Amino acid sequence: MLKGHVVNNSSKSRHIFKKTVYPGQKVPLDYIYQVVSSKVGDDVSFVDWLRSSLPPGWEIDVEEDFEVPLDPANVSVEDVRAAAEIEDDERESLEYAPMKVIDKLSARDVYNLRIKDNPKRVIKQITSVHKLRRALTMCRNDSRKSMLATIIRHRIKELVG
Repeated sequence: MLKGHVVNNSSKSRHIFKKTVYPGQKVPLDYIYQVVSSKVGDDVSFVDWLRSSLPPGWEIDVEEDFEVPLDPANVSVEDVRAAAEIEDDERESLEYAPMKVIDKLSARDVYNLRIKDNPKRVIKQITSVHKLRRALTMCRNDSRKSMLATIIRHRIKELVG
């Protein structure tokens, strides 16, 4: 089993290893090995191959230098459930957007948020009341943005008191 993870230190999220990896998010090496093991040649170690194929801004943290390939016959149901619980815990503790990105959002960007962008999570991180009020003014003029206006109004009440 591989011990360690790959960290996205860039400022943008990337879709890599068949999943979206947000800035600062860690991806376990075991998961990466399961996804891309067929692409790794026999003459190269997995960690060396991964170092050569990762884009700039990514960091590999390996806790142990040995590698044992995963054998599907030896994996039990309990192992899969435990791995799923670990991934859920990592997903809950993840900050989806760093504060630098949130601070650069304009009122127009907040207005353009869609429901599938999960505006509650984004708006919860905005601390500028002025920016939120401008976005609320834009939302009041558009009847399709009533749910977004409600979320913004609630956030303004939290900030003002």
